Amino acid sequence: MSKLASSRERIAQLQPAALVALLFCWASVATGQGTGSIVGTVTAETGLALSGADVGIVGTKLSAVTDDHGGFRLTGVTPGSLEVRARRLGFRPESTHIDVHDGGTSNVDLKLPIVAEDLQPVVVRGKKIEYTGRLAGYYERLEKRSSGTFVTRDQIDKEDPRNLTQLLQRVPGVTLQRLRAGSVGIRMRDRTCLPLVWLDGTALPMGEVDLDGIQPKSLEGIEIYLGSTTAPFQYSWTRNAAACGTVLLWTRGIDTEAPHST
Repeated sequence: MSKLASSRERIAQLQPAALVALLFCWASVATGQGTGSIVGTVTAETGLALSGADVGIVGTKLSAVTDDHGGFRLTGVTPGSLEVRARRLGFRPESTHIDVHDGGTSNVDLKLPIVAEDLQPVVVRGKKIEYTGRLAGYYERLEKRSSGTFVTRDQIDKEDPRNLTQLLQRVPGVTLQRLRAGSVGIRMRDRTCLPLVWLDGTALPMGEVDLDGIQPKSLEGIEIYLGSTTAPFQYSWTRNAAACGTVLLWTRGIDTEAPHST
């Protein structure tokens, strides 16, 4: 009984800070709940660091995600023999057992094998476009676009110009020229001579063609060739006549056949 009283007297004589520390030590010894840490890296089997891999301790809620260098840290780990597992999309999960000691830091490195996936073979078949009808040649040249400038029906409908010269002046290399009668003509590459104009494969009379007399929305497409050697052979007529450029106009109609795949 005297020993117990003596112990109580000694505790009462301690300073408050020392008393708190003493009580904390007693609590730690009584509960035995010290913790440790686990640090490590996760890499592919090729040695490449894996970022975004999930790392956790099996049977617990402790987890972490690897950084850009594949590194991770788990803190507050209960000491003992534990299983650490890592997983990431595209790789097979891997785990290892590690001993964690009270207040210590354990190191572990995990390598994840790449998961090989069997892909179904893919067969690529090219489509050949068959062009028929009155505008077959126009569609073929439009697809190749090897030379010349093309204005399609979609472009005409989208821009909705007031007249044809307003539409053509937006084509590179084409300029407008005001004529004496108040009408407007077009010229190629700053030339002063008249371009050769064709309508549905027929050459219009020699001289200035009143392009504004043709409604833009009546056209399926327009081809513009700035020089004498770039226009299709059948629309060259003579080299001198086509030297100032060539304009091919194609009208819409019930006989306009859209291309189809075969």
